[in-house]
Amino acid sequence: MKFIAYIAAIIAGFYAFRYVKMNRMISSNNWKKLNKGMQSSFSYMKDTKNRLPMKWKKSFN
Repeated sequence: MKFIAYIAAIIAGFYAFRYVKMNRMISSNNWKKLNKGMQSSFSYMKDTKNRLPMKWKKSFN
């Protein structure tokens, strides 16, 4: 159950990140903070990706 919630949070964060990247109105200070947080979560995701089922691996490629 905890793992499913973790996957859902990663996917939600991924789509939010894509939306924010398209939105050029964001201030550079907030962008730096968001980028820093996203980089740490993406590096964590890369470590976890190898243990995920194939279905999830395809969505991250």
